[in-house]
Amino acid sequence: PLLVGVGGSGRQSLSRLSAYTCTYTTTMIVLSGTYGMNDLKADLQAMYTKAGVKDEGVMFLFTDGQITNEKFLVFLNDLL
Repeated sequence: PLLVGVGGSGRQSLSRLSAYTCTYTTTMIVLSGTYGMNDLKADLQAMYTKAGVKDEGVMFLFTDGQITNEKFLVFLNDLL
């Protein structure tokens, strides 16, 4: 599911709680000064491998503050 709401409404906490309840692995990108498209592709590929090949439950947590490049949204749109 995609959670949308105002800041401070508990979306991230609710997402982490539901992932824990379902025994899913929470995946979240870690931004650095050099994080770019290739890094996002590598992170998504690792997540797809966990979910598809290893058959593990995965919850991808991505906040609006992590959008450093608007092209990230293209990959997230493909994910949805």
